[in-house]
Amino acid sequence: MRYRIYWGKIGLETYLTGSVIIPRNKTIQIENILIPPGAIMYKWSSSKNYQAAREQANLPLLTRGATYHLHFSAETIPAQSIYLRVNFYDRFQKAVDFVILKSSDESFTYPPEAYYYDIELVNAGCTKMLFRYLEVEEVKTEIDLRAPSSLNVLFWDKKADEDLATSLYAGQADTLILTEGAATLYFDEKSLEKVEQFIVAHPKASISFIGSGPCGNFAALYHAMYFELGKAYVTDDMYPKEEYDRIMSQIFDETIDVDRFLSRLSYEDKVIWYEELGKQDTLSFIAPSMNAVDYALQLPLTY
Repeated sequence: MRYRIYWGKIGLETYLTGSVIIPRNKTIQIENILIPPGAIMYKWSSSKNYQAAREQANLPLLTRGATYHLHFSAETIPAQSIYLRVNFYDRFQKAVDFVILKSSDESFTYPPEAYYYDIELVNAGCTKMLFRYLEVEEVKTEIDLRAPSSLNVLFWDKKADEDLATSLYAGQADTLILTEGAATLYFDEKSLEKVEQFIVAHPKASISFIGSGPCGNFAALYHAMYFELGKAYVTDDMYPKEEYDRIMSQIFDETIDVDRFLSRLSYEDKVIWYEELGKQDTLSFIAPSMNAVDYALQLPLTY
């Protein structure tokens, strides 16, 4: 997939001090003989607070671990007097890495631990520029043709329409999110079929089954025990055993030994306990603005 990125709004993201800016269709001409070297002339981001910026994110979502070609279409005076800096951040808004691209056609790899990124247009002696667009395209290699080495299956009990719509990772090829089926602990035929098809498509991948809520936690535990390469991520939000017995008796004709699964919550090699975002004391100051779905999907990278 190839993404074309234009200048966007002329505002806080644009270097305005002393600049003459002429927008023309989708191109931007900017002239400033006094702009200092190293100044950021424009910045695009894959994550923005709409309430604050009144603007949607203007960079595409990228796949963790994938390599991308970045093309810079512009005319500059002097020639080659602009470079691009790509910054990568984790979910705590902490910078984890960056790359500097000094030619108009270079590549970079999106770090596995990155939560979002931005691209800065940095002055290196430029006095006049006609900017057309940036173009980002994934570099296909032989490795890309193989199945991913790890998968995420998220059992999400909560209402997640907004979180899913704004999630950076919900649509990734290595991720499956189930939002229906909580009433049956995700043992309904539709949910089981989705999980099976997803895993069969990637037979050698390790799998992180992530629970959220009492139904999702039980489903994550069950699947982690069932699949050899699976691991469960669960919270302490669990039903009493009797409630699981009641639900199971309504689903299956035969008796299911719920104790057998609950006892495996102590298997440290298969089960990892985590705190939900809203209960994290250390994250309380940013929890309201953090995407809860993405927080859950990033757990395998932080434990």
